[in-house]
Amino acid sequence: MSDRLAALYPQHLAYVKARADHALARGGHDLLLVAAGTQTYRFLDDTPNPYYPNPQFKWWLPLTQHPDCWIAYTPGRKPVLVYVQPADYWHVAPRDPAGYWVEHFDIRVVGDAAQVRAQLPRELARAAIIGEPSAALEGVAPNNPQAVLDSLHLSRTRKTGYEIECLRRASLKGAIAHRAAGAAFLRDGLRRQRRLRGAQRMGHRHQRLRVEIEQLGIVAQETAHEHHAGKRFVVVALEGLDLAHGQLQLARDVADAESLGGALGGQQRAGPLR
Repeated sequence: MSDRLAALYPQHLAYVKARADHALARGGHDLLLVAAGTQTYRFLDDTPNPYYPNPQFKWWLPLTQHPDCWIAYTPGRKPVLVYVQPADYWHVAPRDPAGYWVEHFDIRVVGDAAQVRAQLPRELARAAIIGEPSAALEGVAPNNPQAVLDSLHLSRTRKTGYEIECLRRASLKGAIAHRAAGAAFLRDGLRRQRRLRGAQRMGHRHQRLRVEIEQLGIVAQETAHEHHAGKRFVVVALEGLDLAHGQLQLARDVADAESLGGALGGQQRAGPLR
């Protein structure tokens, strides 16, 4: 299946670069920088908030769980990807860049966000820098020029063959998830609800997470299990879909998620999931 994405991706990237050229010319800029975004954490805690990449970043390439990365693009040149790959004892580091998209970028791997600036162009006076304020580096602050953003937003309304194929695969996965959830409810819904209510009466605390899957409206609740004193959590997710590049990840134990009955609103009969 990835062969088809590999075949479609070059044309997609050519379209993205052409639209970036147009947007830069319209805004009077010579260079485009796009930040993936940063990982944020709960206040006074080390628990991470859900990470969502800058949509302008993931328009270029299929990286959806890679905070602190940057793309630098100068019209007529190969785009640069500054790929942050930290060595972290507690967290799984991103794998080495691999896949059908790698050959299309000048990839520069660094160990942490502090090393990113040295890999970006020095002269940024005429750069359009797209990103949230928290993505700022020393001497590199997102300016989000409106003329450039307007042009890029308009360009993203037209889907390439590559994006359509990603959407098709995401829809297929979403349909499978809907059917699995419905079957699980019919089989185990009432039993799960009884166990959940019993645990609540005994004073056990359930931490519930709402996972909203982009564009599909699938809402699930999961039980988060605390992992020793470090407050690391293992979450059993109903479905993880990324519509931008078809990074489709299905959590294998969805049918046995302890809170499935509660996720369906306490219904005693199967009904449409919205």
